[in-house]
Amino acid sequence: MTLSLVHLTAHRKAIASLPVAQAEAKLIALWLEGKAESSIISYRRYTRRFLEFLDKPLKKVTYEDLVEYAADFGGNAENTKRIYIACAKSLISFAHKIG
Repeated sequence: MTLSLVHLTAHRKAIASLPVAQAEAKLIALWLEGKAESSIISYRRYTRRFLEFLDKPLKKVTYEDLVEYAADFGGNAENTKRIYIACAKSLISFAHKIG
């Protein structure tokens, strides 16, 4: 999904006016918009795990948080870890893109 500058500005203003929890929910909904239903189900699961790990607002995520998150996978398969990390990076990238 590609957002135009007009849409970015509108989404940025709408999200900025919401409380943190609602803003994050709106951001995630925008990020998932247009994806296949099976992808949405998986991405929600991956995102839920990431947000539970963080225990802080997305706007305060740091590189160190991602490193710690990656280390938290311990005995999981490398592909599982890669998928969860890619999802977190994608969400953060999207959040950064829309401001």
